[in-house]
Amino acid sequence: MNEEWVFSSNSSKIFFVIFVGYFLLAWIFLEVSGPNTWVDYAVVLGGVIPFLIYGHIKYPKDMYSPTIGTKPVK
Repeated sequence: MNEEWVFSSNSSKIFFVIFVGYFLLAWIFLEVSGPNTWVDYAVVLGGVIPFLIYGHIKYPKDMYSPTIGTKPVK
């Protein structure tokens, strides 16, 4: 058995890459920017939450856990 991500389309792969990129950039921003206030966290969450809502509406099957399947043994 193997576990892998199965995307419904290429556009859902692009969405996932953009989301992970935004999340990493936001994390780096919070680490580098020095002492963080609630405003910094609100800006980051203000970007993450719409991504998650859009992704759940546009690509509902891709927002769940990875697919478990079988592959032939070489």
